[in-house]
Amino acid sequence: MKQLIILWVVLIMSWGFTEIIQAQNIVAVEYFIDNDPGHGNATAIPVTTPAASINLTTDIIVPTLAPGFHTLHVRTLDDNGHWSFAESKVFSVGDNNFNIVAAEYFIDTDPGFGNGSPLNIGTAGTSVNFTDNIATTDLAPGAHTLYVRTLSSNGTWSFPTPKLFTIADTQFDIVAAEYFIDADPGFGNGNALDIGTAGASVNFNDSIPTTGLAPGAHTLYVRTLSSNGTWSFPTPRQFTIANTQYEIVAAEYFFNTDPGFGNGTALNIGTAGPAVDFDEEIPTTGLAPGAHTLYVRTLSNNGTWSFPTPQQFTVGNTDAYTIVAAEYYLDTDPGVGNGTALPITTSNDTTYVNSSITLPANLTNGEHYVCVRTQSSAGKWSFAEVDTILVQLSAAVVSPIADATLQSNFGTYTAGNANSTFNSTDLTLTYSATSDNNNVMVSVDGSGDIIITSATDYTGQANITITAEDPDGNMVEDEFVVFIINTLQVQVLLEGAYNTASTMTTDLNSNGLIPTTQPYNTAPWNYSGTESLTPLPSDVVDWVLLEARDANNPNTVLATQAVLLRNDGMLLSVDASGTDVVNSVQFNSLSASADYYFVIRHRNHLDISSASALSLNNTSPYDFTDVNNVFEGNSQVKELAASVYGMHSGDIDANGVFTFLDFNEYAAQSAQINDYLKGDVNLDGSVTIDDFNSYLPNASVIGVDLIRY
Repeated sequence: MKQLIILWVVLIMSWGFTEIIQAQNIVAVEYFIDNDPGHGNATAIPVTTPAASINLTTDIIVPTLAPGFHTLHVRTLDDNGHWSFAESKVFSVGDNNFNIVAAEYFIDTDPGFGNGSPLNIGTAGTSVNFTDNIATTDLAPGAHTLYVRTLSSNGTWSFPTPKLFTIADTQFDIVAAEYFIDADPGFGNGNALDIGTAGASVNFNDSIPTTGLAPGAHTLYVRTLSSNGTWSFPTPRQFTIANTQYEIVAAEYFFNTDPGFGNGTALNIGTAGPAVDFDEEIPTTGLAPGAHTLYVRTLSNNGTWSFPTPQQFTVGNTDAYTIVAAEYYLDTDPGVGNGTALPITTSNDTTYVNSSITLPANLTNGEHYVCVRTQSSAGKWSFAEVDTILVQLSAAVVSPIADATLQSNFGTYTAGNANSTFNSTDLTLTYSATSDNNNVMVSVDGSGDIIITSATDYTGQANITITAEDPDGNMVEDEFVVFIINTLQVQVLLEGAYNTASTMTTDLNSNGLIPTTQPYNTAPWNYSGTESLTPLPSDVVDWVLLEARDANNPNTVLATQAVLLRNDGMLLSVDASGTDVVNSVQFNSLSASADYYFVIRHRNHLDISSASALSLNNTSPYDFTDVNNVFEGNSQVKELAASVYGMHSGDIDANGVFTFLDFNEYAAQSAQINDYLKGDVNLDGSVTIDDFNSYLPNASVIGVDLIRY
């Protein structure tokens, strides 16, 4: 069996020199998976026309890969014989030996495996298609991320698949909209759309010209402006510009699972041409009742297949089956036929399920899901109908510990002194503790001190339950989440914002111009993290991007995180709840037993790397203001005061090389005020001559290969 990866790459190569600036053409492209065979030894991708930037769409057929995660690497060769750094993309290969037996979702914050909201997947299988409703009630206006993951029959959860969405703030009207294609020109600089009448929501139709776009894949982005002056996140939609030098000569379709190019069911397109219109009936005979996906793709006369266009649909069960059984379960699906049976009655050809459900005594407070499904006389089970219930159990706590402040006080204890929260020194309490994670151990000693330990090199979270019992057998419980994490303390300064005494200005923050969500989701960073914090602490200067890299191969990025830069230079992670910051950087995915190089990136300063590989959980900050701690030292940082160094200001296009392109971006934004702009090199909220003066002394500075895009 072979696997197929469809690759769409936008490749741009740009070189900057002190005195000579000359664009290089891309003349070759190659890719490899996981292991680098060496420059020129990987699999070639044909380049039709050499250019400084190319749009490339190709199909990559790879040999059978082991189930799990793999990395596809793509690099280019210019006409001077220089290879670029490889661009990498992680993908996964499913294990068809196991079925998907459950799915769950969560929004923004991961509650832990098995603690998300269950989704009804229907029948278990190596792949599943399902449709379910996801409630967004009580979500605050703004950007959120939906995550969905699945559980296989071997007990393994998949990585969650994220999807960004926005909850509109209905107290503000949408007053304008704009679009752009592929590259973001900046807020307000897109092409205006006619939305008609302003309102909390708007429906409008408009024509978007595609004249001048090169053949190949493109992305259309649309965003709106509210009456409070805030732009929404752009909504993307991919589309393809046909290459009119080629004609569509065939088309095929398939359901659910791709049989491979040319192995689908042929469609009659009529006469071949650059574009074709055709109608054809597609039979659904043999498809099981439930949700399915139809895919259609076309073949051009140069032998290239298009991306398949998907369309979801549902096949109903029209057979005259009767309901012969019913069952229910709470929260977690035990598998069809393994739920608790419900009695059914039949009257006038209608089957009724009318029964009371007894909740288990150990059901915890909070939301739970009651799921009911039926079985037909053909032996098939229906999708489960899901209803939400709210459980609020009153603890059977009486004198002497049932005072009014008991539960609220117990919920505010601090680790190491749980006993004091009961406001009682003359009462003997017995404690017990449990953890839902075998890697995290918890116990409580006789004085109420909580002792938490974790397995070696483990990072993750555990739900901890502490129980207190008085001599009469009355009990009260409290639950909390423990996060086992690795931390890094880092200090760095930005030249543009540098003030005095190793501190930086917070003008952007005090003027309310810093976005509350990380800004590195555009080129050249294309970071998809969802770090967000509202409001920002008053001492924050800006967002920066921190990369952890392999100590043996610093070109390999192992983890990336958007963090906040405090005015004293310390980098701060947003905490797990997304409501506050912690006084260090937290990396849950890294091993405490390994060392890493760290790269710091900023949107208009020259990126830098640590001079050596660092260990996590350092007790004193790694100081990038010390020139000896920066890779290539004096050439990469600037002396701001005696023996105090900071990142060079003015790399406005963020490619790691100071050229006229940086000046061009500055000039394009010159005289703009009260905005969050890359041309605002000194971070005061306006693009003025002061920013040019900050950039100019650094013109012709070149960053090390390690940090260049």
